[in-house]
Amino acid sequence: MSSRVNWHFRQRVQENELDFAFDQLEQADRDLASDLNIYGIVSGAVATPHQPVADLRVDVTGPSRAYDRLGRRIFVPVQTTVDLERDVSGLPTAVTTPGNERWISLFMRFNRVLSDPRIDGGGQQVFFRRDESFEFIARQGPEAAGNAASRPPLEPDELLICDVLRAHGQTQIEAHHIDVTRRQRFVFAHGENIGVLGSDWTVIDAHAADVQAAFNSLDRELRDHVDGESRRHGAGDIEVRPQGFLTSSHVQGALNEIVDTLASFAGATHVGADPVDGSPFALSAGTVDSQLSQLNSHLNSHAKSTTAHNASSIPASTHSNIASTNVQGQLEEIVADLAAQGGAQRVGAAAVSGSPTSLPSGTVRDQLSSLLAALNTHQAASSGAHPASSVSIADDNNRLNAQTVEGAIGETLEALEGDHFRVNQPNPGQHRTIRQPALATSGFALLWDAKGNGGARFRAYMDNLGLWLTINAATSNGQQWTKDVAEDSTALRLFHSLTVMHHLGQPGELSFSSWQKTYKLPMGQLTNTAGWSAEGSVQEVGRVGFEALNTHTASRQVAMGTSVTFRTKMVNGPTSVTLTTIDQTNVPTLPEVQRLDDLGFHVQSIPTVNANTHARWLGKYTTVP
Repeated sequence: MSSRVNWHFRQRVQENELDFAFDQLEQADRDLASDLNIYGIVSGAVATPHQPVADLRVDVTGPSRAYDRLGRRIFVPVQTTVDLERDVSGLPTAVTTPGNERWISLFMRFNRVLSDPRIDGGGQQVFFRRDESFEFIARQGPEAAGNAASRPPLEPDELLICDVLRAHGQTQIEAHHIDVTRRQRFVFAHGENIGVLGSDWTVIDAHAADVQAAFNSLDRELRDHVDGESRRHGAGDIEVRPQGFLTSSHVQGALNEIVDTLASFAGATHVGADPVDGSPFALSAGTVDSQLSQLNSHLNSHAKSTTAHNASSIPASTHSNIASTNVQGQLEEIVADLAAQGGAQRVGAAAVSGSPTSLPSGTVRDQLSSLLAALNTHQAASSGAHPASSVSIADDNNRLNAQTVEGAIGETLEALEGDHFRVNQPNPGQHRTIRQPALATSGFALLWDAKGNGGARFRAYMDNLGLWLTINAATSNGQQWTKDVAEDSTALRLFHSLTVMHHLGQPGELSFSSWQKTYKLPMGQLTNTAGWSAEGSVQEVGRVGFEALNTHTASRQVAMGTSVTFRTKMVNGPTSVTLTTIDQTNVPTLPEVQRLDDLGFHVQSIPTVNANTHARWLGKYTTVP
């Protein structure tokens, strides 16, 4: 109930007295909600990104109902769009420093809407109706580095709907920017204010006097159970599903089966084992039992082997001037003796026949001495090197006409002088020009092959129709191409048209038979309808739109349409075109695609438009190869 006033007989009631009576009734309603501590958002008032295109506004769902801490009812009848670009003071909420961010808090609060203006007895305008209403408030926190920005504090006479995170350069508020962690949801009553009867409880504290205490007791019991500190389940009470060689349906039985099975003679057959790499022996995946068998087989093979041990572990008897007692040591002594100055005297050599010089049997040292003596005799007799004119040569491939070194040098110089500058000219040794004969009778002739600092190579080919320049692509016939590395390949062909070709790289793919994408610019035609033409898996994406105005005085069907010309002529023609709406007004369905060919297509829509109403459709098209 509310406080009352007692109007009396023949009382002249004044304006403020009537207002006071209504204020008392209104305050009684609010006191009831405030005394019960009922406040918060009851329903609705959910903030979502603005539709259809997200920006720096949010849509707040309606109808919405809420009570603030003063017991005032806040009612929002319909969905409302709220702009968060500025706060309640009109200041911009933009983040000015790269890497920084700030929180923007969206509140709702009670308000009144004044209406029905009238003139009172004093000639002043007053508003007879003062209806309950609402308003949305945006408050911004300070800008700070990432994850360090603080949120605006809660307001005593406002209700928080959500917090919105804004970063530097942000132009859209999306779902992940909206945080409802602090949202002031409706609270009917706190748990400690609701009593309970727990005298018959056996697990929850029977002395808990209210709901909150009962929940706290239940939470302690559940926590101790989960942590294993009390009320632990016995292994025989925990169900399991039989698996593998286990047949028991509870944990205790399964554990017993595992222990008994592993302790048996066949236990090793139940334990799996990963493969183990090694050299010269390795273990394949299987079980412990199978790997033990493999190890035993390897050990037996090793024990029977005659080459299994290191040379230092193999004993050897001393012999001649070798004093070490193992193979490794004796080998090192042999190498050291052979490397010494007298090593050649320890190596025997059989007789070597020859003319005019032969070598008798003896040691390597003896035969080296004989060779030196024969060489000195030859040098003294010839009084120096042989003149080039007296040194004959053999030309097994018939590439030279000359029979001597001097003649061969002359032929070579004569062949080079036609295309190179001579020593007595400027730029000696450099090319005058590069002239090549026909390098192939058919197919592709390789003119140039160059490798950069990576794995791909640059090549130049000539065929019967023009020049090919390729990167990471080699061929002999133009039907099959081989890549140097598993990356993209590119080619440029010059003849009647300028053709650019491309093949995407795939892991492990080192050959292909056709180019996936081909762009061609005809050069030998007087007219060209579409500039570049494209073949292969080529997709084009672009914009298309149209609009119209119904100038009639009644609703009419309005025909609208336009044509689209592809930026690149599709040689094989796309199979279809997919339309996607970006924005539309009074065009509820997608337009119809007509007359699709290699140059473009036509779109048409015939919606029903109200009188003197504008219709528009803007969209994106995507071709399907």
